[in-house]
Formats: sequence, structure tokens, C-alpha cells
Amino acid sequence: MGIFMGYRPTGKPYWRASCRRASDGKRLQPRFNTEAEALAWLGQMQQELEEFKATQRNNSAKPTAEFLAAKVKTRTLASALDRAMRLDWAGTKLGQERGMRVCNLVGMNTPISEITTETYDDIVAQLLDEEQSVGTIKIYCSALTVILKRALRLKWIAEPLPLTPEGRTLPDPEKKDLIIQQDWQEHLLACLELDEHRLLTEFLWHIGCRVSEAQKLTWDRVTFVDRKIQFVKTKSLNPRRIPMSGDVEQILLACKRLSTKMPNHVFQSRYGKYRKAYKKAAAEACLALGLGPDVAKQWGIHTLRHTFLTRMASKGWNASQLMQWAGHKSLRTSQNYIHGSAVDLDRLVSVEPSQATNSWELVEHST
Repeated sequence: MGIFMGYRPTGKPYWRASCRRASDGKRLQPRFNTEAEALAWLGQMQQELEEFKATQRNNSAKPTAEFLAAKVKTRTLASALDRAMRLDWAGTKLGQERGMRVCNLVGMNTPISEITTETYDDIVAQLLDEEQSVGTIKIYCSALTVILKRALRLKWIAEPLPLTPEGRTLPDPEKKDLIIQQDWQEHLLACLELDEHRLLTEFLWHIGCRVSEAQKLTWDRVTFVDRKIQFVKTKSLNPRRIPMSGDVEQILLACKRLSTKMPNHVFQSRYGKYRKAYKKAAAEACLALGLGPDVAKQWGIHTLRHTFLTRMASKGWNASQLMQWAGHKSLRTSQNYIHGSAVDLDRLVSVEPSQATNSWELVEHST
């Protein structure tokens, strides 16, 4: 996906946009008289691609006739999936959907004993052809491993389990170092249609937490008296308590007025709907600002976290402060979130324990 400039025999310039159509993978390369027209077309095609992928994901996660017929057969992949859905992913819709998708890739009637390392390699190859991310590929492989472990407990297969793909066999994930500018953020908020989506986006912009942490945040973890927020359900399993700025306090008070569907939760948005609305708004903002497809591709929800931590690094936070605020397990991880912050990265990562501080005076003044 991209835009290339060329010249007609008359010397007049044109812009050729290039991308694959979502429905059939056919490459399209129309010409346009202006770069703005080419950018608008690419933005529309990117949106169609996202909608097509979402439809494919939803369809692949639904129980199919093949699954219903194969799950009653002894020791098929479908029968192992059925057990895993009831025991390993009980009450976990996301895990069940991932299991269903990977089994649709492999084949529901496949005997569980025939799943080998080559099966994993085939999954990787197929998903790479579909231009899926490394993270998505690992999720599929992990779901298949859960199903195989369930079959092992049932004594349908014997150890050892097939080897999963090694990290070195997967392509390095594309570096995402995009930093959202203030005017980009304002355009993004203007493009979001629902108040609950705008408030969540503003919260992530001002506090830099993970979106999962924000969506799991409950009112009993917010204290307006001492202006503190406690994140308990975190990716690193390390709870942390951080101060709220005046902007964050106003956002939370606005959320208080919207807490009707899930009164215990600060934010009312489900991740799937929020992600779809956010991607659509980011694409519209890119078109309005003329930012191009590369920016649109990198501009995700997690970019808000990257941007916040980068801003704080540029304001003088050391690596220890970044690590404590962000909930990272190591200083090295904190370094990965510092992009173009005009600070000495080696100096930040080499902070001695004696230099570390738990004081958030700098934090409260800079947010």
C-alpha cells in the first residue's frame, strides 16, 4: 500500500495509488491528478480492509456445521476444542473464539494425533500470506497449544507435544514509533462519535496506561480525596497507584455522569466496539490532515501510551519513573517506549537503584 508520483508525456504530474482489494486480494493501481485524491482513496481502501478483516474474524469464530458434526467424533480436533471450550475457556468468550478460528484453519475433522510441528508451520505460512501480525500468529499458535494440552490430559495423545514455531522463524514485528501530535489528537477526538469513546481516548492520552487497564478500572479504585488511581488488573501483574492530574479528574467526573450500563466500571466501552470506532476516527483524521497511509497504519490505540511516555521522557523523567508509572517489569522495557524524545537513552537505562525515586512531584507538575 502506497503512493507513487509520476509524470505524463506532457510533463504534468500524476499520483498512482497501490493496494490490494480486501475481498479478493487483487492489486489495484489507479491514477489521480492530485496527491489528496490518492490519499483519500487509500484511506477508503484501508477502512474497507479493516471492516473486511473484522467480518472474517467474526465469521471464523462462530460454530460451523463442520464443528458441530466433528465434535461428536472421537479424538478429532473439534472434539478436543469442545472440551477445551468447556474446561479451559469456560466463560471466556475470547479464548473460545480464538480456539474456533485456529481449528477452522487446521480443519475440524483432523485427528488430534496428526497435529505436528508441520501443522504449526502451515498456520504461520497461511497467516503470513494474509499479512497478519506476529502477535496474531502467536495468539493462534497459543490457542492450538491449549487444545493439545487438553487432549494430552484426556490421554488422546502422548508426550512430547509438537514444537511451536521459534521466535527466529517469525518476521520481526514492524517498529511502531509514531508519536501523536496535539492537533492530530484534537482531530481524532472530533471524529469519534460517542462521548464514552472520546472520554476513554482522552484518559489514555493524559495518563498513558494500557487500554485494558482503563477498561478494567472500577470506581472503588479511584479516590478523588487524595487524587489517586489504582490499577490492579495489569499485564505485568504489578498493581500500581498513580496520581491524577486536573485534566484526568475532569475526565473521570464526566465518566461518572455516563456510568449507567456498567455502574461499577469507570469506562463503559467494550474493547471491540471501541477499537473499531478508534480505527475509523484515526483514518478520518489522517485524511483530514493529509498524513498518508503509513501514519494511518501505525496509529493505533497503543500509540496513545507510546506518545504519553515519550512526552514525559522529553520533560525529564528518568527511566525509573517511567517504569513505575507505566507498570513495566524492567528499565529496558521502558526504553522501548521512548521515541525521539531528545534524551540520552543509554543514560536513562543505566540509572542506578540509588538514583531511583518514588516521588511523583515531577509527574503531577508535568501532566
